[in-house]
Amino acid sequence: MGVVLTPVYTNSCQGANQNPADPTNIFEIGGGLPTNDVLQILNAKLTTTVEVQADGTASLVPNMPGDHYISVTLTDEMLATSALFLYVRGSDENLDDNYALDIAGPLNDDTGQSGYGITATNDNGSGTPFVWVDFAPMTFQAGDIIAFAAIGGASGSLYFIVNGVIIFQGALNLNPDGIYSGLKAGLQLATVAGTPSPTDIGVINLSAGGIAITGGGGDLIDGGIIPADTASGSNYENGGVLPTSDAP
Repeated sequence: MGVVLTPVYTNSCQGANQNPADPTNIFEIGGGLPTNDVLQILNAKLTTTVEVQADGTASLVPNMPGDHYISVTLTDEMLATSALFLYVRGSDENLDDNYALDIAGPLNDDTGQSGYGITATNDNGSGTPFVWVDFAPMTFQAGDIIAFAAIGGASGSLYFIVNGVIIFQGALNLNPDGIYSGLKAGLQLATVAGTPSPTDIGVINLSAGGIAITGGGGDLIDGGIIPADTASGSNYENGGVLPTSDAP
């Protein structure tokens, strides 16, 4: 099984400092400072400002194809108090309805503290997320390429991909409240440290666009979820709660 990406938007996030980050192509949700923190490029990384809630959230201005992904590369800036959210199929620029991947630090953790969750946030106005993965412990390292994608409709799936390896596949039709078809991708960088700093979390190589899965693959198992036991450092378990209350 292979993954074919057709980028619509790319940004290495390693250029000059920029606050907010690329305002032509990145829409800051919440109106920006001084009301809400924003994504910024600082010291050759994409991070968040920390003047309000230390939680910059944005959607990408270009519309994506129906089948689309968003990806970033982790850096050495991700703490136990840091969180990364990637969003696909957002209903509008505010990502009111979306599919969300959330990643919790710290890096290089094998104690079960770091991991990921996958939900449908807002869930067509219900306000209660539909959950594919509540929390799955997983070890992340600097340099990992994290991608999240939605492909297809009634028989389609969500995909969580790390370094080109499909870690998770979840059937879209498991959600009884419907299947999203929005064309917006976005992301959120957050820190809940007592004294937050932009260096608490940083990513590079932001990319989003079309995606296709090629070649053969196994059947879905565990109610439409394929836990990965082949990816380096991964460890799929149910249990625990990864907070998503800050997601749009």
